Amino acid sequence: PFKSFAEFCERVDPATVNKRVLEALIKCGALDGFGLHRARLFNALDFSLSRAAEKLREKASGQSNLFDLLGAADAGSADPNSLPDCPKWTEKESLAYERELLGIYMTGHPLTRYRRIIKDFQTFSLSKVAEAADNKDVRVAGMASSVTRRISKQSKEPWAVIVLDDGESSIEVLAFPEAYKKFEGACVPDTPVLICGTLSKRDEQPKIVAREIYPLPEAPRHFGEKLVVALRVEDGLALKRIEGLRRLTDAYPGTVPLLLCLFYPNKRKVLVKPSAACAVDPSPAFVGEVEALVGRNSIKFVAKREIYKEPRPERRWSRDRAAG
Repeated sequence: PFKSFAEFCERVDPATVNKRVLEALIKCGALDGFGLHRARLFNALDFSLSRAAEKLREKASGQSNLFDLLGAADAGSADPNSLPDCPKWTEKESLAYERELLGIYMTGHPLTRYRRIIKDFQTFSLSKVAEAADNKDVRVAGMASSVTRRISKQSKEPWAVIVLDDGESSIEVLAFPEAYKKFEGACVPDTPVLICGTLSKRDEQPKIVAREIYPLPEAPRHFGEKLVVALRVEDGLALKRIEGLRRLTDAYPGTVPLLLCLFYPNKRKVLVKPSAACAVDPSPAFVGEVEALVGRNSIKFVAKREIYKEPRPERRWSRDRAAG
């Protein structure tokens, strides 16, 4: 077995396992077993390969490195297995590399952190959206796994085909010129989005004709009608947590009303509506601080019934018109 990343670099054949191969192995997690985070392995790759090449040269010439003759206690900071540290890759970066190299996410999914938003704001899951009636207005969420930009033959304006994926199902979303022009900033590959549009069953595979496209973390701001925070009162810390929530509402003022749902030991629940002035900006930062205060999965959003944020226009793009 390989004892360390440094020893791995020394023992493999550099003609077969070259730097590019090693980069791919690190990015997809194949070398996680060495117990070092991927960014540290990746950033130390040149250092490790140069040290391995030096070892091979010494072995070929019959020489020994001085530190090889010393005990571990004497080698100190010269330990060849000690790699320079650096900040870890973000979860988004690590997962993006996995998908780039393997075609799938291995150690998680970018949508995991948004499951609450997805559940509260989409009107159909991607696995069920095909069951909706043709021309049904829907709100769906997922990863924009690919965004293919095209040019309309008729208007010469850009539009895009987005493949929306939630980890279980996928569907094509057509963002024709009018929608694409307004929401191009949200049409970015490998980003979570909320699509508001109309289901089209004209083809064998259903598609969604998008009218509005928003970054998924912003969904509560655009479509949140209420925000409910669950608070258990049996541990005697309820008043302290309520005071903490009050400070957070002052720090994140907004337009979405905040309600408290108090859970008592006898399973009784009481819904408390604070003053009309108690409205917040339900940003990811606010949600994160609330969950740090009262616990994970303590927030529920009540979504607006309207599928769209903007008033429905009289004229809508058709696929024939956009694609030419």
